[in-house]
Amino acid sequence: MKNWFNIGMGSGLLIGLLVFFFTSRQKKNEKVIQWDERQIALRGECYRIGFFVVVISSSLIATYSFLFGKSLFETPEVGHLASVIIGVLGFSASAIMKDAYYSLHENRKKYITTSISLAIVFGVTTGKYLVDGSLVVDGKLADRSIVSFVFLLWCILAVLLIVHSIKEDEDILEFSLLIGVKSET
Repeated sequence: MKNWFNIGMGSGLLIGLLVFFFTSRQKKNEKVIQWDERQIALRGECYRIGFFVVVISSSLIATYSFLFGKSLFETPEVGHLASVIIGVLGFSASAIMKDAYYSLHENRKKYITTSISLAIVFGVTTGKYLVDGSLVVDGKLADRSIVSFVFLLWCILAVLLIVHSIKEDEDILEFSLLIGVKSET
């Protein structure tokens, strides 16, 4: 079982590097990603939040194992990856809420579409594992449970992106109405 986990991790790393390679070549032709000073400062705070979320979640997992004498996860690697995924969620959620997630000229709808698409893909895989009964082995979360953590990550991010986009559209509409009212008087 652990061998398949290592093969999956290696394959995921390889796919990630290929995606990075091809997207970095495409971005040379696009606009340069720019952040304003406020966003840079807020992203620093968000990175700090994400780091502390990783530390806290790792500590909670270790404390549970210490207090109850049993682990939540089949292998320690699963617990570490779960903590990292929770930390990524902490960073992303705080960056979205503080309006520091997007750079100045990025297409926000692309992020929403990507989040929903990835949530669907990981949701189907999580559903398959739930039906198979392979998420829990001997009362512990198995290696495959990481897929369900990633599914939850993308679901939460998709909801946050949609809510923030709706809020931002309302703010733009309110601002344009305010300008329209001032120009009439």
